[in-house]
Amino acid sequence: MKDLLDEIRITYEKEPELSEPTLLVGLSGVGNVGLIAAHHLIRNIGAERFGDVYSPFFIHPLAPVPAIMSVDGVVEPMKDELYYSEEENLIILIGYYQGSTPESYYRLVEEIGKMCQKFKVKLILTLGGYGIGTRGTPTVYSVVSRSELIETIAAHDVIFQSGLNGPIAGMSGLLIKLAADTDIDGIFLAATTEGSYPDPRAAKEVMLRAASILNIKINTDEIDGEIKMIEEAFQPQAEERPQGRDYLSYIN
Repeated sequence: MKDLLDEIRITYEKEPELSEPTLLVGLSGVGNVGLIAAHHLIRNIGAERFGDVYSPFFIHPLAPVPAIMSVDGVVEPMKDELYYSEEENLIILIGYYQGSTPESYYRLVEEIGKMCQKFKVKLILTLGGYGIGTRGTPTVYSVVSRSELIETIAAHDVIFQSGLNGPIAGMSGLLIKLAADTDIDGIFLAATTEGSYPDPRAAKEVMLRAASILNIKINTDEIDGEIKMIEEAFQPQAEERPQGRDYLSYIN
């Protein structure tokens, strides 16, 4: 039982040789946009798993209580996973879990910050969804850690909103704040999404923008097939939901 109650920790099966890499983060959130995008990016570039992130504060998204997962009939703690590509000089953090208390989010950011120091990460790129409660062609917005990045990132077909905007909930925002407080650049990409079901169409858009920023060539055939399958499955449910931005209007 002791292992289940340990502090938040990151374990490594091996340590890839990378040179000031980018950390790309895709975790579960609004429309699971970041999670889906990171999953397809991993498959596109053939990234390999090299580590796991454990936390006693990880809880199942559908039931806010601690749980143990069963994988091929064997129990294991809830975890997020780390992948890498030496060719693309990239680390990818992907998973369903973030935290369950405000403190646990900040503690997880602290551990990820230590990992960034370990691998000398120079850019943190987080992906997520911008819930607006309506369907349509996704628009990709961005928030960065310093104003000098705006012009460069805007060239990748993303929008920067004027005035006070937010909140950016969870790890997507906190990791950009981590970047702002260090010598790491930080970029958050969020695609607009209806928000109540998995949205690979929005995920495709943030994946394309991330690939453009990182100069990575990707194939969209697989995610295009997922878009068709998901939209056919959720079309009737989406049409029954109330329309308008007030239905869901936060970013994660």
